[in-house]
Amino acid sequence: SVITGQAPPSTVRVIPGLYGPPSEVIGPIRGKEGYTDVGGALRVLSPDEPASVTITVVRPGQSDITTRLELEAGQVGDLSLDELGSGDYGLLVESSAPIVAGVRNSVGNDVRTDTTWVGSSYAIEGDTSMAIPAVGEIRLSVINPGDTDVQISLDGRSSTVPSGAMLARPLGGGTFSLSSDGPVYAVVSFRGETVLGNLQVLPAPKPQDPVVMTIR
Repeated sequence: SVITGQAPPSTVRVIPGLYGPPSEVIGPIRGKEGYTDVGGALRVLSPDEPASVTITVVRPGQSDITTRLELEAGQVGDLSLDELGSGDYGLLVESSAPIVAGVRNSVGNDVRTDTTWVGSSYAIEGDTSMAIPAVGEIRLSVINPGDTDVQISLDGRSSTVPSGAMLARPLGGGTFSLSSDGPVYAVVSFRGETVLGNLQVLPAPKPQDPVVMTIR
């Protein structure tokens, strides 16, 4: 797995690119001895003060689900995600105090399992690019947590991400350009019956100042 570092604690965290495997595949091993970490879970930490956290589950074409979590300062809180069913989803996590957050996702069967951690994403606005390895089934997931619709373009193909909604689009391996006219958050997921992984889509780095070399 490739786990990207998170931004400093903040009151809003966005986690796209999550996947619930079919219950008939992973359901039989949940609860078995040695498989306690197979279930999906959101993990949240408020490092400095108590926090009231609102979690909104965003799914393409489906109604949102909202729940709450109360945190003590410096203590980790977990929320099970096993009851969400199968398919793509993302999380919008809003807190009364600065937090960090990540999600544990798993797939597998009696023979083999795979687990990945997906951290909070970075806001993307403007142009960026990404290199995607050809591994399993690939999806790009984009969440727009803002109050207005956002237009994105993936290699020149435009789409609208409505306010508070998530878009999930299949991809192949290769290099892609992504542009957005407003802040969005994006993750690429790779999945198969017994393999799972994620890559954060990062904003393009700011241009560096020129380096002046004096030769003596």
